[in-house]
Amino acid sequence: MRSDEFEAFASVIADLCAAYDRPATDERKRAFWETLKHVHLHDLKRSAAKWRDTKSKMPSPVDLKPERASAPPIPVEDIGPPMSCWAVAANRILFAVAYLDERRGFKSIAKWEPMPPDGWGLPLRLARPVDTSLLDRVLAAKTDFVRMAEDADAIGQTWDSVEFNRMCREGFEKLLGTTTAVAA
Repeated sequence: MRSDEFEAFASVIADLCAAYDRPATDERKRAFWETLKHVHLHDLKRSAAKWRDTKSKMPSPVDLKPERASAPPIPVEDIGPPMSCWAVAANRILFAVAYLDERRGFKSIAKWEPMPPDGWGLPLRLARPVDTSLLDRVLAAKTDFVRMAEDADAIGQTWDSVEFNRMCREGFEKLLGTTTAVAA
């Protein structure tokens, strides 16, 4: 509020004091003013009227402060339905076979163009994939494994998780060329 609105402010406080049978002293008005001087007069009038209509005791200055508007909630991007336990397992197995297997090492599944460094050793631009054929085959196989397990779940014939894990691991190893030469 502006200092020229003090008279209107004092009137609102005097009305509250009258409604609750309290003396409207200068000290009381000053105490309310110190706390509420940053509140817009219309907000104070609305808050005082609401308080008078719903409460049975005299408000303190803090009781008349309007609630601050909170920031709108951050919109959450819809990324589709949550992954099934089969999809989570297949992703973990693929990561382990592709990047944690000591026979393969930590090599990319796709082939990328080389990134020329600038003077500081940082790439000038982001690299682009040159050949994603192996990556596409691996992701297609993962999708097939997960779809088969989810379809079996849908008709009530849930797969054994050990068998699913073995199928995924062997399939990914075969595609990525990390299969051990074990005769069955």
